[in-house]
Amino acid sequence: MVGEAGDLKCLKGSTSSPVPVSRPGFFLFVTHILPPTLWGTCGKAINDVFVQVHASGFVGSELACPSTWTDRLDRDRTPSIPGHELAGVVTALGYGTRGLSVRQRVFGLTDWHRDGTLAEYVAVEARNLAPLPGDVDFSVGASLPISGLTAWQGLFEHGRLQAGQIEARAA
Repeated sequence: MVGEAGDLKCLKGSTSSPVPVSRPGFFLFVTHILPPTLWGTCGKAINDVFVQVHASGFVGSELACPSTWTDRLDRDRTPSIPGHELAGVVTALGYGTRGLSVRQRVFGLTDWHRDGTLAEYVAVEARNLAPLPGDVDFSVGASLPISGLTAWQGLFEHGRLQAGQIEARAA
């Protein structure tokens, strides 16, 4: 079954969407932008940040992850929006959000149990975002979260790297 634009509802964690259908691996992209005046009615929780997505990362294996299609209680949450890496600009802050500001450039990673970043806007927990320096391109920022986390885990968790063991220099 394919969702249509008239069937769109406010999806948790998302304010606009290319809307995927209910079956993994097949998408119908429908442009639907929720006007900023309606953001308060949608998915924004305490410590959430609304981000206008300028660049997004997507890995095809996301479609095989149960968390793309179900919530933490294993309930169906289709249609779902994939993509977890992003870089963009903060457009609104949820109640109690600290450390970020409206119009700030950010990059980060969305929660796997929420809709993702293949949308024009996304709601993200503030703790999953970091400031993106002005001299770093959005596409570079969106490519950093998962690859950077993978490198960190390889070096420090699996390789047990300690301070002073090696010296790395950029060429």
